[in-house]
Amino acid sequence: MAFYCASALNTGFTPSTTLNLQAPLAVDEGAALARLGGRFQPAFHPTACAPMGLEMQMTQLQLELISVLANLMLAGPGSLQITPDGAVRSRESARGLTGQTPPAPFSQSGGRTSFNIASFNVLGASHTAGGGNKPGMRDGVDRMRGAVDSMQKHNVDIAGMQEFQGPQQAAFKKLAPGYAMAAEKDNAIVWNKDKFKLVERRSVTIPYFEGHARQMPVVQLEDRQTGKRVWVVNIHNPADTKDHPHNAANRAKAISIEQHLMRELQSSGVPVMFVGDFNERNTVDNDMAQAGMNSARPNGARSEIDWILGSRGVNFSNYSADHSTQTSGVSDHPIIVSTATI
Repeated sequence: MAFYCASALNTGFTPSTTLNLQAPLAVDEGAALARLGGRFQPAFHPTACAPMGLEMQMTQLQLELISVLANLMLAGPGSLQITPDGAVRSRESARGLTGQTPPAPFSQSGGRTSFNIASFNVLGASHTAGGGNKPGMRDGVDRMRGAVDSMQKHNVDIAGMQEFQGPQQAAFKKLAPGYAMAAEKDNAIVWNKDKFKLVERRSVTIPYFEGHARQMPVVQLEDRQTGKRVWVVNIHNPADTKDHPHNAANRAKAISIEQHLMRELQSSGVPVMFVGDFNERNTVDNDMAQAGMNSARPNGARSEIDWILGSRGVNFSNYSADHSTQTSGVSDHPIIVSTATI
């Protein structure tokens, strides 16, 4: 970067001049910098460039120029204008226009937000189709009517859906158009579009049957009214079944991955919620507590393999495990629901 000493009469600036970003800035009597806000007042006569204190003056000048150039780069080429009072404004602000304000950090956003969150294994359509292991139950598409009714009964705002296969997803979209969906194969997160909007979508890979990789959906949602944000992760860890026995080691690996993900997401400062069918009744509380998560299930509540968990700062109330979904033949799992407040 070059610095020049020049006469104030040769600066070429007037109070209404638009900055020429291609020309070097003159510094005579602080001409360039004084007109850029009026803050720079040299203590020496720049036309003489006196050596006394020159290093100090040049350092001050460099700092001023760095500040000016940073503002120029942020504003864009040719977008700053000197006003008659000597201040510098963007052309947009001069016309009454401003840029979009970045979202505030989570801790500074809006008021508290409450919502009903659910975990629901809806029993995959393949289980009740021809050759499935649940031949006495209705087909998956028909059962989705009861699943949607159960969600509406509990005023569910966010849900993690497991064994939510293609035909069931298509039926759900028709039956519940008020929900948006982020799906990874047979697992999805759905949310009330009027209350939440999608900020970010990811997935996490865990070992499933025989260790085969399976993606689980991860989303960050924002409350449209308060601006509060929350991460939601939907999990389905592998069970031990007749056709797929001995998956305890894969569940342990999956839990380790989920603990790591929990810590990673929590470091963003946004609350985190895990929902899902963990296929474990007694160890999930302790395993996820090690990663800073608490269960929505109150002490003394019936132990389920379906869970709702939240990071510290998430408060739970109104926990319910509604087993009517089982007795009515909608699924072989209850719908688990809790009110979360962040």
